[in-house]
Amino acid sequence: MLSFLEKNKVGTMEIAEFKELSRYEQVNFLQYKGVFLTVLRTKHYILKLYAMNKFYVELLYDTSLGTVDINVLSGINKLDYYLEEIKV
Repeated sequence: MLSFLEKNKVGTMEIAEFKELSRYEQVNFLQYKGVFLTVLRTKHYILKLYAMNKFYVELLYDTSLGTVDINVLSGINKLDYYLEEIKV
């Protein structure tokens, strides 16, 4: 039997499908099938940005609380914070 990750490729994942996954499946999918773009650090957060086929996903690690939030970014305008912070 194929695992979830083996059955799903990043090129075929849609936003609605990604949102239906459990948090555990989302994190695993990002780590194994997403394209890691960058990491930003603030006083209380570590933000990791991943690219999917038609959207972006950020993982927000709250280092003071030890929690993880997952945000789906469907438009390029949502990437402004990352673009401002990346030194080119």
